[in-house]
Amino acid sequence: MKTAIFPANKPLQHNSALPLYRQIYQRLMQAINQGILKPGQRIPSIRTLSSERQSAR
Repeated sequence: MKTAIFPANKPLQHNSALPLYRQIYQRLMQAINQGILKPGQRIPSIRTLSSERQSAR
């Protein structure tokens, strides 16, 4: 299951100067600011995110 926070059509950039953890942080903040993430809503676990994004925890 792909998450709306990390859509498949907008992958994280593994070769970017911006570290993956900062890219994830920015996506989470953007989702909060846009109302995609609601107060009290759970986000995917780190294992789920790393599996979907094919990255290390």
